[in-house]
Amino acid sequence: MKWRDAAEVVGIGAIVASLIFVGLQLRQDQKIAGSQVFAEYVATDIAYQSTIAEHSEILVKGNSGAQLDEVEQHKLRILMQGAEDRIFQHGRAVRPLGLLMGRSERLFASFLYRNPIARTAWRQVGEDMQRYVDPLSATRDRDYNAFRDRIQGYLDELKELYSRTP
Repeated sequence: MKWRDAAEVVGIGAIVASLIFVGLQLRQDQKIAGSQVFAEYVATDIAYQSTIAEHSEILVKGNSGAQLDEVEQHKLRILMQGAEDRIFQHGRAVRPLGLLMGRSERLFASFLYRNPIARTAWRQVGEDMQRYVDPLSATRDRDYNAFRDRIQGYLDELKELYSRTP
């Protein structure tokens, strides 16, 4: 009987040890996945920054108050759609890993605040989504709307912060 009890204890110990090992392995896999997602985000960010730099004349022209022609307006909307999609989709990818995108969202809002013509194009992208995409879906994308609300909230905070007179 004692031999059987000892075997059961050893068996239970082996099961517990294997569960601990699996838990540690899952934690390590999650860290690796988070690192890979971050590396991909950095790579796409560098590529996107290069794209913005290639079209910086549109931002400079538009921010100066000069009227953009139709092609420039179209390019700017595409750039803002790409920026928004990049940050929004990356946020969806990292959320299951327990990572947050607050800093990236705040950087995007800061970019929009400092570039009024980009902010106008970003708002146009949102209006286009409401007009041409939302009606095609039975349910609204709550994540997307919450994302846009957060960006708008950051813009409102920046406006409040910088409209104060010292």
